[in-house]
Amino acid sequence: MHVLQATTYSKSVLRAVAGELSSNHHEYEYFPSYEIITNLANRSVFYEANLRNVRSEGVKVVMETFFKQHAPKGEIEKSANAVTTSSLNENLINDALACEEVLYEAKK
Repeated sequence: MHVLQATTYSKSVLRAVAGELSSNHHEYEYFPSYEIITNLANRSVFYEANLRNVRSEGVKVVMETFFKQHAPKGEIEKSANAVTTSSLNENLINDALACEEVLYEAKK
């Protein structure tokens, strides 16, 4: 399976499971970080020029949105400052590259 197909399939399955859990178990909530980054209305502005890696600005928007929705009042700034977007972006990129490389090697 091509990496694009595999990625789309895995994201779809994970999203379906997350939706099912959050719909049927109120202790779970789905936060749409993937959708924030990939939304067509954003015109790929959260991606690097290679359209593969997420820019630090994209991670920042996702994290700020998350903290605005989930941090207690007065804790939003403190929580947002505790997260370094560059380290999050680096981890995200490394994880994505590792997954794609495994799929590529398996295809050989």
